[in-house]
Amino acid sequence: MSSQINSLSADVQTIEHASVALQIQLTSLTADFHQFVQHDSAHKEIQISETRIVRVRQEVEATFGFYAEIRRRATGILQASDLAIVRQETMRSSTEEAMIGAPGYWLAPALVALSAWIADKRELAEKALLEAMRRDDCKTSLLMTLVCRRLGRHDASRAWLVRYFSLQDPFALDRDVIVLVDALASGVFGAASIAKSHEAIGAWLQEIANRVGVIEEQRARWNAALHGMKPSSLANRYPYLEKYSPSWPHLRDGLLGVGINGVFGDKVKQMFGGEIVLSPRLVERVDGLVDSLVKNFDDAELPLRRQERRLQLVIDADGDRAAADAQFAIETQAFQEQASFISVLTNAALGIGVGDLSRATQRLAFAMSVPWIVEAYDDVVADVRTKQPGTIDLKIETWSGVTTDGGNEAALLEDLESHITAEESAQFAKLNGVGFWWSSIAAALCVILAAVVHPFAVTWLVFAATFGTIQGISYLMRISKTKRLKTHFASRREAGASIVKALCAEVVDLREEVTREDARAESVRTKLGEIRSGEHVGAAVEQGRRIVA
Repeated sequence: MSSQINSLSADVQTIEHASVALQIQLTSLTADFHQFVQHDSAHKEIQISETRIVRVRQEVEATFGFYAEIRRRATGILQASDLAIVRQETMRSSTEEAMIGAPGYWLAPALVALSAWIADKRELAEKALLEAMRRDDCKTSLLMTLVCRRLGRHDASRAWLVRYFSLQDPFALDRDVIVLVDALASGVFGAASIAKSHEAIGAWLQEIANRVGVIEEQRARWNAALHGMKPSSLANRYPYLEKYSPSWPHLRDGLLGVGINGVFGDKVKQMFGGEIVLSPRLVERVDGLVDSLVKNFDDAELPLRRQERRLQLVIDADGDRAAADAQFAIETQAFQEQASFISVLTNAALGIGVGDLSRATQRLAFAMSVPWIVEAYDDVVADVRTKQPGTIDLKIETWSGVTTDGGNEAALLEDLESHITAEESAQFAKLNGVGFWWSSIAAALCVILAAVVHPFAVTWLVFAATFGTIQGISYLMRISKTKRLKTHFASRREAGASIVKALCAEVVDLREEVTREDARAESVRTKLGEIRSGEHVGAAVEQGRRIVA
């Protein structure tokens, strides 16, 4: 029976090993199968995408093929205008051909207008401009703004810029507008442009102000931003208050709160101090808008172009549609990125996520945001003032006192002396209490009684000797403890008086610092009231290139 059981156990173990091996093989086979399915699915996705992208590109070429040709000609015409090396007749024939080949496309009549303007044909230029504006007023206005600035026609550029601004939705500005506002503040369009553009920008602000909750939201943002300027520490300037005042957390918060005035005041002073130096990179970005404007796809092309891009991403991702869709979503979000003008102003003024925006734009944004900055700042100042503690609690060991401005030092010292004297008296009373004497008397009576009853017994002699020794030791210990208590309370008096004086001195210094820092709020408020947005723009740069007809 035992042999059979052992054999059966061995067979079971063999089966278990075989089962484990089979499970491993099945797991590997499952993994291989899933890998094959994924590979096959990705391969099919690539094949489908390659087939569809060819069809989409054919449709794009058939429907909008000439648009790309016009965009290439636009770039060439702009470069030829800069260099003045192409005959006017050549430009005229090229733009007229583009006009015929792309009905409905805004860039075609815009190029006709540009070539007619170069040839000094006013009537044709005006007709072509009207047609371009009818097809796409916003893009035409932007193109003429940039071209006129590029060619040194500053008056015309300002007029087109104002028109372009007037066409914008202040709640959905694209990145081109942000770049133009940056260029406007930096003086790329000349100092006179800010005055001309103020009306349009003022209309944006008025439209924003009329929407319920927008101004309150920005005011709350500034309130939070100002509170965020609170200094982080006091650098251990008031060590006695920090150690001996239960009110220290409130004192620290109050002092750090008034520190906002200095930090914010220095920030404003730094922001509006010094001369604005225009970065050449900004000028390049403005000129680059012309190229991007003429090279970007038209709105009618976008559905097909996006479909083409999505298929291309599937091919680039080796058939991984999930990864391609994720990348396409990111690109679409970046492409359609828009922002409210008031959010752009607040972000620029705070220096949050401004990217390449210049210091001039930060000044202009801050100046335009002054109305709600002042309201938020007044709220912060009032909030900090209300949180300043009126009285300051002091605590040294078991003694506690209260002061307002540190002027009651004498009263605090007297109260501390009374408190220490009372504790000292209580300690001595406890040390010299009647318990010690009653126990001594009771023990002495017991010794006398034992001596009367057993006058020659050794027990009472031993008891008497022991009692005398114990009482003597207790007496000596009481004398030693009395000396220690006197030394302890003398030390407490001296140390306590020193701490109270130091506390009162720190309270005086703290109150003076709070008053001094709080007074800075008025100068900051005055500075904010003096800021005018039109006064904070960069000087005009670069005279541009003029076309000689």
